[in-house]
Amino acid sequence: MKLTYLATAAVAAFLATPALAQDRVGSVGATFGNSSLAIEDSDTDADVWTVDGTVALPVADWTVTLDAVVDKADSDAGDATFGGGAVHLTRIFGSDVRLGGFVGADGLGDGDQSWLGGLEAQKYLSKATLTAQTAYASVDDLDMDIWTVGGEAAFYPMARLRLHVDAAYNGVQTSDQDVDAWTYGAGAEYWLPNTALTVVGDFNRLEWEAVEIDTWTIGLRFNFGGDLQQRDRKGGGLRFSPMMRTLNAFGGSSDGGDDVEVPEGPGGPV
Repeated sequence: MKLTYLATAAVAAFLATPALAQDRVGSVGATFGNSSLAIEDSDTDADVWTVDGTVALPVADWTVTLDAVVDKADSDAGDATFGGGAVHLTRIFGSDVRLGGFVGADGLGDGDQSWLGGLEAQKYLSKATLTAQTAYASVDDLDMDIWTVGGEAAFYPMARLRLHVDAAYNGVQTSDQDVDAWTYGAGAEYWLPNTALTVVGDFNRLEWEAVEIDTWTIGLRFNFGGDLQQRDRKGGGLRFSPMMRTLNAFGGSSDGGDDVEVPEGPGGPV
């Protein structure tokens, strides 16, 4: 969690710096979501409250994007607080391609910690932004390695509306099995007239052999530095892979120090 607090503090510091007001772009959001995990004939739910922030800043010819999130999950197995953060370093090539990479961490309360890093690319079109990302994550306490390759297509049918679809393949390796997992989803974001606020809604699914996790979220975002398309084009929409956050809702350590049991699928821990 220390990295999460440091990343969150860094985002807050950038937001509070008047000298950067004209260059920064990003958003701060608060959402509520529900994740439903189904394993054969068994079902369980988790409610998740989230606060996150992203800020992108130009540094010479590069863009530094800071991405931090803190989640509070309440599931049938217990309560858990977890968070993550990442630092992205990217650069524009030509006028419409962004290339770079990121490093970060994802922590589950006082328990498991995952470290991640990867490469990312964006292509900017007149009414769309295409994003591709490949990443590696290691969860030492669970003896788990995850390789991810995914992408997102965002569309702007009007200045105030952003629609997106995304999908990713995840190769998961544990001490006793190798499995394939898929994540995919869709969502929308609408800018409320005469405000700096947007309403967001998303649906995502994680499929892992006989395990399915469906997650929906709704919330509000405060935006600065440009409209929805400009936020993406300036690097303010870069975020690390959501797969670990989906799993976090059903695993990790509780606030009180009691272990929250990680659900098990047919081949081992989810």
